[in-house]
Amino acid sequence: MKLGTVSVLFWILSCTALAFFADAEPIQIRGQLLGFDGKPMAASHVALHGSGIKSQKGAADREGRFSFSVEKEGGYWLWLAGVHHKTLLIPILADGNQKMIDVTVRLATADYVVPLEKVYVIGDFNKFSTKSGSIEMQKQSDGTFAATVESQSDTLRYQLSGVQTGDFPICGTQADSFEPNKENPLIADHSFLFDSVIKTGGKPVRIVFDPKKLPRSQADADIRFGEGNTTAAKIVLVDRELRKRADRYQQAAKAYVAAGKDPSKFQYDFSDELHAHEQQIENEHDPLVKQYLMLRYFNFPTSDTNSALAQRVFKEIPPAALVWSMLWAGPVNVLNAVSKAANAPEAEEMYRQQVLATHPDADVRAAFLYSALRKAHSRGEADKVGRYYTHLMDEFSTTQYARMAKEIAPNRNVMKGKPVPDFKLISLDDSSEITPEKLKGSVYLIDFWAVWCGPCVGEMKFLHNAYEKYRATGFKILSVSIDDTAEDVAKFRQSKWPMPWINARVEDGFGGNVATSFEVLGLPKPILVGRDGQIIASEGELRGEKLLETLARVIGEIRGIK
Repeated sequence: MKLGTVSVLFWILSCTALAFFADAEPIQIRGQLLGFDGKPMAASHVALHGSGIKSQKGAADREGRFSFSVEKEGGYWLWLAGVHHKTLLIPILADGNQKMIDVTVRLATADYVVPLEKVYVIGDFNKFSTKSGSIEMQKQSDGTFAATVESQSDTLRYQLSGVQTGDFPICGTQADSFEPNKENPLIADHSFLFDSVIKTGGKPVRIVFDPKKLPRSQADADIRFGEGNTTAAKIVLVDRELRKRADRYQQAAKAYVAAGKDPSKFQYDFSDELHAHEQQIENEHDPLVKQYLMLRYFNFPTSDTNSALAQRVFKEIPPAALVWSMLWAGPVNVLNAVSKAANAPEAEEMYRQQVLATHPDADVRAAFLYSALRKAHSRGEADKVGRYYTHLMDEFSTTQYARMAKEIAPNRNVMKGKPVPDFKLISLDDSSEITPEKLKGSVYLIDFWAVWCGPCVGEMKFLHNAYEKYRATGFKILSVSIDDTAEDVAKFRQSKWPMPWINARVEDGFGGNVATSFEVLGLPKPILVGRDGQIIASEGELRGEKLLETLARVIGEIRGIK
């Protein structure tokens, strides 16, 4: 079985994170976090997340030890980070059989750019921006890099860019202390969280970076559970093996591109991985691990062809099973793949109703309801959409699924037949004002996008094809960027895609007036507006090849062509 690059993206990550079940004696989750050499690191950070709990986080002690306590059994997500080491995310299963889960972890070291050429200092002096205000370090004769940085406060917090692979900044080797950066998230497989902190006394400071002081090792992260934590250990082994398979895919994709080939034509054969996973399911005797393996199977691309296994999910995994709470991205993608493969709508609907009635995790119930809502919407079943949407907003209004459902709300503003919301934007090309009134009389496409959005870039060839084909009819495109700076857009347009139409940018992002008026919760978001200012189509009707089909119909109708 083969699959292209885009369809594999959702497969790469899926692990653990949510908690539930009846109140019981607290469960202790404790352990020791060490560097690659088995020694405590200069600084470390550990966090435990899960649905139904307040996130617990903090530094390990001098020996690298940490301890958390949870009131409910369930699935949790443990994040472990250390200076110059890759952040590690692991699933922690607390099923109630053990009141103490003990785990010892050695992190892997970060991956560095080879050879080091350009190294820059970023920090609180430029809001840690890698785009503007960074200071280039000068290479010294002894192989170190150095730069002088002005300081107006008693301390300077900084990181270095150009050192770690993947364009992620990393803390330097010179520091009086290392502290977590509150603005930076935990990112798996990269060292990103920590700042180097130097006492400056408000005076300029010379920063020296010595690459020889960076810890280096080819060893992978090592995770070992204490006696009695067999099921929890097996869950982690499954997760790690799937991540290694994802790494093999990514390496193959990189090698394909490095050979000068078209990335859109990259294919990867998952047949061996699928077969090995199927055998692992059949050979597993621990029921929780078996259930986890079954659901994780449906994170694989092309897994939705295994009808027999999908039907077993509805028969063999209890509707209140813990494993539904152990999917990092939530159950929706897995549920959709199982649903497609099983092709058993009655069994699926019965199972969904049982989940909604019995599963103790509100996020899982909301996910199943959201899945049903999306299907009803795609089928045009207005009554079901109304019922599901009302239920979701009434019982699960604080979940991510309620926020996503607003895009298909029965009473939303941005939908076919309604007037385009009012807006006022400034052209990036000539600073002229853009409003609905000035565009009235033309058929135009509003496309919310960003240069960092992979799917947005994937739409570019379709947008350019549509513009070239229909511009002579008066068809216009208004691309509205949600990027940090106008320079990001200008640089993008200098490459493969010139975007020779109207371009603008919203400066206040997703939470600003324009994005809110257009209900932009994700990107890309295309909206087609008619000559009279009424919305003709949106979303799925305007993505990929569907864009040309929709335009052919709309412009054909305007010309009187049936």
